[in-house]
Amino acid sequence: MTNAEGPRYRAADLVEHARALFAAAGCDGDKPATIAEGLVEADLLGHSTHGLQLAAAYLGELAAGTDDVASVLAALTELELLGLVRRDFGGRYVRAAA
Repeated sequence: MTNAEGPRYRAADLVEHARALFAAAGCDGDKPATIAEGLVEADLLGHSTHGLQLAAAYLGELAAGTDDVASVLAALTELELLGLVRRDFGGRYVRAAA
């Protein structure tokens, strides 16, 4: 989809694409989905500095061995501490109540 501002994508499609990238990078279990959902949520909340634009850097660091999955998940925890996202009862990231 496009508009005057550029292409637009469904959030679910972005989550799935990012999840597949993190799974291919070696993240196991629910970690790829947790990371992808947190990054997309940050973008949806208007915090693009903490959104998908970080995926390339995280994936590069994972590939180079200079970072690990725990560090990526720690960045998402920072979003929780800032009150931007929270985990629901299933452990998935959701928007924090305004």
